[in-house]
Amino acid sequence: RAWCQLSTSVPAAYQGPNGREFSQLTPVVFAAHAPNVRVRITARRTSDQSGDRMVFVDAMDLKLVGVTIPEDTSFYLTGLQLFDADVTAAYRTYKQTQADTTITFKLTAKTVQGYFVYQSGPCDLIQPLTAADTTLREAFGRLCNVSNWATSGYALSKCPDLCPSCDPPVTFAWGGAGTLDKPCLRIPVTNYDLPITRTAGPTIGTYYVSVAASQTVTLYGDPASLGPTLASAFAYVPPANFNTQNRGSESITIITDDQGNYEVPPLGQTATVLKNVTTVAVTVLAVNDAPTLRSGTSLSVYENESLPLQGLTADDVDANEVMDSCATTAGCSTKRGLAMLEVGAGNGTLGLSLASNMIKAFSDIVATDYNVRDKGALATPRVYQCLWRVWCDDDASVLNQPSKGINATNPCAYPTLDTTYEECRDTKLPFCVFVRTVIPATSTVSFCRTVLSNVQLDNNIDVFSDAQIVNLQRFQAKIINVATQAMLLHAPTGGRSYTFLSTLATVQKMLASNSLSFRPSEYFNGMTQVGFRISDVGQSGMRYPCSVPDALADVLPQELLWEHCSKTAPVVNQAAVLNVPIQVMSVNDLPVLEMLDSNGLLLPGLSDVEVEQNVSVVLPRLLVFDPDVDETINAYVTVEMQVLMGGTLDYNNTKTPLLKVSYNFAHDQLLAVGQLSDINVMLQSVVYKSSATYVGVETLFVSVNDNGFTGAPRRGSGAQSFRISISVQRPSFCTFATCKECVASTAQACGWCPS
Repeated sequence: RAWCQLSTSVPAAYQGPNGREFSQLTPVVFAAHAPNVRVRITARRTSDQSGDRMVFVDAMDLKLVGVTIPEDTSFYLTGLQLFDADVTAAYRTYKQTQADTTITFKLTAKTVQGYFVYQSGPCDLIQPLTAADTTLREAFGRLCNVSNWATSGYALSKCPDLCPSCDPPVTFAWGGAGTLDKPCLRIPVTNYDLPITRTAGPTIGTYYVSVAASQTVTLYGDPASLGPTLASAFAYVPPANFNTQNRGSESITIITDDQGNYEVPPLGQTATVLKNVTTVAVTVLAVNDAPTLRSGTSLSVYENESLPLQGLTADDVDANEVMDSCATTAGCSTKRGLAMLEVGAGNGTLGLSLASNMIKAFSDIVATDYNVRDKGALATPRVYQCLWRVWCDDDASVLNQPSKGINATNPCAYPTLDTTYEECRDTKLPFCVFVRTVIPATSTVSFCRTVLSNVQLDNNIDVFSDAQIVNLQRFQAKIINVATQAMLLHAPTGGRSYTFLSTLATVQKMLASNSLSFRPSEYFNGMTQVGFRISDVGQSGMRYPCSVPDALADVLPQELLWEHCSKTAPVVNQAAVLNVPIQVMSVNDLPVLEMLDSNGLLLPGLSDVEVEQNVSVVLPRLLVFDPDVDETINAYVTVEMQVLMGGTLDYNNTKTPLLKVSYNFAHDQLLAVGQLSDINVMLQSVVYKSSATYVGVETLFVSVNDNGFTGAPRRGSGAQSFRISISVQRPSFCTFATCKECVASTAQACGWCPS
């Protein structure tokens, strides 16, 4: 089964002459998955032995030498027992005849890194009581089945005694003295050495006490109860994120002291204290924790202005511990401790202000390694990206050969083509996590198989020949090596996203320097966000918990899930996502007057207009552009138009009935107030007529005021003035004697002809 690591049977034959003394066989080390172990010993005659043989087994020692647990997992020393050959039934009977009937051993357990934590519930510790606490004492007695002690009138400092006849019975005397330093604990010991902490109670001079976590636990009591007490009342808890793969060694040392207890001391002698020291190695397997991203401040920016993305921090306890370990471990892979950061802008674009020597463009490496300029068979993006896709994601096995790709869920758990586990963990997995952000989603594995098959047929090459695989591995190694030395950047066109691959320290430095910036889209305001995703590219540790196949779901013991995970998911890419909200504050963009041609297309500027004297002419279509007026309900715009050389202004008022328009007495000044849409309808039907006598250049003055709608006045305020030159020309000489003749002709416009 996937979670088992049981040893095979171990032959150990002695072929000496009959009657030879016993000899010790070679120790067998195996992994056990429960505290109870059955060992079968089989004796068989060897092929060169004749006759019968009698085999004696004199003794067998079964010794716990190590415990394996996953990171951040506590456990109990289940099954721990103390044995002493001197403490026999006869010795216990003898002790009952002595003044001191107790048999007291001392048990001490010590850790190097982790802690023992007393598993204290509401009935496992009695807060020190005073004479005034009778009500509390009795309430505790009822709740915790020690009512006889609570109502017996014993000294208030005394802890509950052994009372088999009580209802309910109390099966052992509690340890402690009922004081602040030795509160009563629900453990069958005569004494203990444990750190007790105090916190202020409800009144001055009163305290609450608790048992603090400690690296040393010492218990005194009967040897039959000490082991089970330590095993059930105290959990071993490793430090947060601690593992022995990267952060040092761990062990639990158990010291037993018989305090001189043995059957009968020789006459005139005192008992000799004997101690035994047992050390159990604790292996804590690394579990890959997801990295973290945090934003420490709210961000805001005005429209169309750049904002440094400040207050962002990234961290990864696993990458840190790997790099710390690499700093002191010879031969440690420098490729570990990487991180990949993806950044995407919603309504806007991103900017980057890193020094050029800190950045290496992914596209430059690709162009060099895939001979993009030479236009070889593998030089087009679709082809080399499909190479990466199959190399990373095609996990199908062909003809019982290892697959090319690595499983996305359980990467590196199974052998892949031309890749060892270490290469997969340190190089291929980070490479694949990175290039998956580059390859288009439409380039699926099946699509890419077809693409590469066509390339092979068209060019008579094997895209996965030994030589091509070597080239791919070199490219892969180059990408990771560059990332360990600089900031590898993939920046698609458009500036809306970046993907960085580098060491975590480099990513942290970039974020701390505020090198990333955001610029909202032109005229956009409101709430938007910049999305961040940081991946640890498998650095470092197994996935735990992990998925279990249906076939194992009913038979895999839950306490062995970690071992299944350590084999089926030894590494995993973990990621964290952070969406940083950004308030884009509105800015009042100044209105602009524009002119359209006869086809309704914008002209590059306000063009001059030619008219004939004393003829009403519809001016070219005008348009006020203001992107933020309508951001306010019921916002209005004011337009004032005026000519000074005797001409008049008018418009078609049938199309804008809600528009407020007024004229002066001479009709050479027009004032319109209303919604922008109505203003623009009016401006498409403005009629100008010069005076009957004026010839020359008339200036049309246009003033547009958005009245502060909408936003902060960061780019100016008030009415904006525009001018349009109107060239008034004399009418052409009429070549016809009568109007009838003029109208009948198409040579001239005759509206001005005298009748």
